[in-house]
Amino acid sequence: MFKILKVSFFLALLVFSLTLKAQNSSGKSKWKSITKKHMSVEDSAFCSKKNYNLVAPNVSPLMKKLLKDIDPYLKNGTVDRFRSFSGSNYASRRVYRTGDEIFGLAKGLIENAEHEVLLQTYLYEKNSLGVIKLREGVENLEKRLKAEEKRGKKIVPVNVKILVDNQSGLVGTVLDKSGMLFKGLFKKNPIGHDVYGLGFKRPIDKKYVRLEVQLFNHTMLGSNHSKSIIVDRSKGIIMGSNLMRYHDKFKKWGNISPETDHGFLVMGNIGQGLAEDFYFAWQKGNKYFTNDPDKMVPRAGYNDLTRRKRFKLPKVIKKWVTNRILEKSVPIALITKKDVNVPWKRNSKNPQDQAFLSLFKNAKSNVNIVSPNLNAPALMEAMVKALKRGVDINIILSKNYQDFISKMPMAGGTNLKNVKKIKKQVRKYAKKHPRKKVGVFNIRWFVDRKGRVSRESGKDKEKLGKWTSHTKYMSVDNQITVVGSANMDSQSWYYSRELNIAIDHHEITRKWCNLVFRTDFLRALKFDPNEKE
Repeated sequence: MFKILKVSFFLALLVFSLTLKAQNSSGKSKWKSITKKHMSVEDSAFCSKKNYNLVAPNVSPLMKKLLKDIDPYLKNGTVDRFRSFSGSNYASRRVYRTGDEIFGLAKGLIENAEHEVLLQTYLYEKNSLGVIKLREGVENLEKRLKAEEKRGKKIVPVNVKILVDNQSGLVGTVLDKSGMLFKGLFKKNPIGHDVYGLGFKRPIDKKYVRLEVQLFNHTMLGSNHSKSIIVDRSKGIIMGSNLMRYHDKFKKWGNISPETDHGFLVMGNIGQGLAEDFYFAWQKGNKYFTNDPDKMVPRAGYNDLTRRKRFKLPKVIKKWVTNRILEKSVPIALITKKDVNVPWKRNSKNPQDQAFLSLFKNAKSNVNIVSPNLNAPALMEAMVKALKRGVDINIILSKNYQDFISKMPMAGGTNLKNVKKIKKQVRKYAKKHPRKKVGVFNIRWFVDRKGRVSRESGKDKEKLGKWTSHTKYMSVDNQITVVGSANMDSQSWYYSRELNIAIDHHEITRKWCNLVFRTDFLRALKFDPNEKE
């Protein structure tokens, strides 16, 4: 009797669970359940399959080919050969999502800086969370140094350099009026309590923190699209996020940000290369400000402050390795690109583009991509070739992202147009070569954690242009991950100055893939071949 009751109980429990699952298949509860499930389970073919039997810090054949392919083009990048690659670094297994996590991490690094803080961004909005955390980090840094001085320590001021793209022309004027730029920085009398025009509420004592700001000389097409924060030439945050409010969380939108983005933490000797990249752009500043006008050095470059000590992991961070927050022995390559201002100089003779082309050319198994858009001709050609070789490509795009701009001459076309174009080319090839294995081209449209698709309702002004993914991410063969500032569009590929890193490490790639790609991919909206623009 007891056994019968026991079996009946479990059957009833099973029915209840199935009923509950069915109820959760509609409305907001569906998205919550999906997210929870996918965040807790890591086993997936997207991320887990090992294509190379390597033990770190061994460099994979894929990375060796990448380094060989970009070598002739390093002169068109921003970092010399010596600092463009480091074979043994640290990388965080964590992924920092949205402004509060990314800039919360930045604040912690800034307030513990010993020598130097270098920050570059494309856009800067003074009331954004990123700026608030920047200000708090600098103020806490000042307080820490004051306290150390009281304890008898000799204090050398920490250099904090901020570089922002200087939007020119009509676009720059509009952005400046809207508060997205800080050209007011250079006015003699900043309005209200906005000290320096930076969003700082009080002056910073030059005895402890030497603050310098420059605007990157953006002419015609060549902008500084790079985003990074480097501390002491040893710790760096690589991100796609600008210091803008659309990366902040808002309660009225479900306590999430309108645009999803990610940041990634790396440490080690690669920090010297990241610093060199920053100073390459710093030399191109066209307006300069400092809180220490007696020592104005607007052109101070990398070699003026070079510290050649080999990187050692700080004692306070060593426990991150034992706690599996940091992976050690991580090979990292810097994938950079200079800005180009001439419209007809439309080529891929630079380290960044050649790195992407190399990865598509040499991929064995699969390529996973997250990008706001897709319209760079050379990239799409490389994707088609990889698919013809049998490589699977899984990609998340933001539906209708910047469609108006993408339809302009030489812009490259919309996401939908280009996806259909690639599909058509691969389908034609497969029909012509029925015996050859052709890769799967799996496209999905980004859906946020509340189940919203980009521009789902164009008539609703509140939703217009929101709920997009601004993340720039690509993993290849579950071995190499490329993250940074470059979109898969013509602007990033041909004109803008960009900064990316390529990490050669299966465990980091697997972890980041699960946290950045897999969850969003499984939640994303499947591509409809009958969909019209």
